[in-house]
Amino acid sequence: MGVCGDLTVERQLGHAADDEDERLVRAAVAGERGAFEALVSRHRRRMASVATRFLDEPQDIEDAVQETFLRAYQQLGSLRSGAGVRAWLISILVNVCRNKRRSFMR
Repeated sequence: MGVCGDLTVERQLGHAADDEDERLVRAAVAGERGAFEALVSRHRRRMASVATRFLDEPQDIEDAVQETFLRAYQQLGSLRSGAGVRAWLISILVNVCRNKRRSFMR
């Protein structure tokens, strides 16, 4: 398969992941048990990786990731259809990390 073929496959896989995220969000909003847990499982490692760029202590990183998912759960119904779940989670996480860093400086 050529370079163009690889790119096509990569885009299709990314699209499938986005579709699965949207399905899980709709299921969680509808009250399906386990749907939000599945979202957490899918994105926890990525969120921890991003948090390490802002925070140094492992406990602070874990706290930021947990707070991110708590906020996401509380705001799940406000997520626009078609919006990228991962990007949305990362934006919440970045705000949480910035707030934590500000509180450390005080």
